[in-house]
Amino acid sequence: MNLAEKIQTSWALMKSSLRVVRDHPRLALFPVVGGVCTLLLAAFFFVPVAVLVVQSPAGQAWLGGQGWADARAKETWEGMRWVFYTYGVVIYFVSMFVATFFNVAFYNEILRALAGQEVSVGHGLRFARGKLRSILLWSLLAGAVGAVIRAIEERLGWVGKIVMAFIGMAWSVAAVFAIPVIIRREESNPLAVLKDSALTLKRTWGESLAGYVGIRLAGFAVMLAVGVSITVLVLCTAFMHSWALMIAGTAVLLLALLAAIFLINLANHVYRCALYVYASEGVVPEPFTADMMNAAWKVKQAKA
Repeated sequence: MNLAEKIQTSWALMKSSLRVVRDHPRLALFPVVGGVCTLLLAAFFFVPVAVLVVQSPAGQAWLGGQGWADARAKETWEGMRWVFYTYGVVIYFVSMFVATFFNVAFYNEILRALAGQEVSVGHGLRFARGKLRSILLWSLLAGAVGAVIRAIEERLGWVGKIVMAFIGMAWSVAAVFAIPVIIRREESNPLAVLKDSALTLKRTWGESLAGYVGIRLAGFAVMLAVGVSITVLVLCTAFMHSWALMIAGTAVLLLALLAAIFLINLANHVYRCALYVYASEGVVPEPFTADMMNAAWKVKQAKA
């Protein structure tokens, strides 16, 4: 399959995924609700820290243009460093928990939509509340794995980055169905969730998978088109010396870019749930086809 055919297939996947969203428009509310809650969470954690830093001797010295030159300010900062590191770890894991919670709510309703059932934000959130233990344990495991991978990358330089890239890819493939497994299984052990996700993948597509592709090519094509449009608009308006037109046009295209990102993410979540239904139940959900179910993966080339 050449690049044009791959892009065409990826585009068909995205259209089919967005058709599910069109038929169940409430699905589009989940990323919005999750985003608002994330912003509120960020404000809850970061505003008190900002106030504390500004009111500290170190913060006053920095605001006064002295940097951290003041000895007392330096001592204060050194003494509080471990507090900020601990605070950062807490924020990291809480954000992982919140993201997983809303993904469980979101994916549960996507699975209901694929089964032809009604979709409700309230139902999804209530379902996620019933899975708090599983969500918490999975968030701790996923957060720890992500933190370890990043720490090793930073300490081992470019060699570590290459090694961790392969490990990260293996993790992302093995955990691709983790959220649907949490939804469908009673098991709360995160290692059992990971194992179930990997086995579901292996039973359907074997051991030749090298990575998850999904609808990335279609997303890349959309982003490229918007990026080229912005560049052309800026160049044309620059020659026309029309700053007002350039600003207005760029604003419109940036909004289009944000909308494209939003729709691509929606489609990717829907497609992932469709893949899980196909892998776990052997059923191709509407409006997808069997060929679409096998187009998600980057497959290792067989050795001659």
